[in-house]
Amino acid sequence: MRLVSKISKEILREADVICRLGGDEFLMIFPQCSVNKASIVWKRIAKKVAAFNAKKMKPYSITLSRGFAEHNPSDEKSVDQLIAIADQDMYKDKHSKSVR
Repeated sequence: MRLVSKISKEILREADVICRLGGDEFLMIFPQCSVNKASIVWKRIAKKVAAFNAKKMKPYSITLSRGFAEHNPSDEKSVDQLIAIADQDMYKDKHSKSVR
């Protein structure tokens, strides 16, 4: 978890927020950022984690899953609803990896 947090902090902007939800789940908030741009940021994080795994510095590999939700000011979704949407998206990502 520390490595993922460290890598994320290296890549995120000062305005972005990262917090631990619990266990191995993190929430990242990208103000003024579309889902498409957030996906690009995520790919940078995943690329750095893959590079770490390639070095085989640990007897295990770090795996990541991601889920996105976009806040639309004209939509009245609560923070909890947005987190639930991102969580559903994350489980789709996890499932797509297990099917391969």
